Amino acid sequence: MDIADAFSAFQTTAGVSPDKVSLYVRSILSAFFMVWAAWCIYGQIILVQNETIDIQDLPMSILRILFLCSLIVVLVFVN
Repeated sequence: MDIADAFSAFQTTAGVSPDKVSLYVRSILSAFFMVWAAWCIYGQIILVQNETIDIQDLPMSILRILFLCSLIVVLVFVN
């Protein structure tokens, strides 16, 4: 049994193609990651308001989080 046979067997049994299932799962995981990233950015802003970290540290931490978000989007939607 090769890959094409496995894919056709999956599509016949499940009624949906493996590519669509894969995109669905990756999109759900990406949404969870974006929520986590928003939570991290919110936490960084709260730390600045409580004067735990400096305002100069905020842009670099937000930039790192946004870089990870862009990497996740690329990994999810590139075939």
